[in-house]
Amino acid sequence: MSTVLLYIWFKAASRLSRKYFKRSVINVGIRMYNKMPTKIKQLESFRDFKQRLKLFLLDHFYSLNEFFSV
Repeated sequence: MSTVLLYIWFKAASRLSRKYFKRSVINVGIRMYNKMPTKIKQLESFRDFKQRLKLFLLDHFYSLNEFFSV
């Protein structure tokens, strides 16, 4: 394969992988964690973390789009 064709293929593949990464579970999880209030992130107990996060999401947001737009 020539260098030019290899370069074009690589650019197309990286663009496609970025598109799918943006919608991946891991990326959405990271974005959700980064938007979470500090009080919830600092909880030491996993059980408390789950409870507070659930209450926070139920009280403040209706969808993921709304969550990320804040």
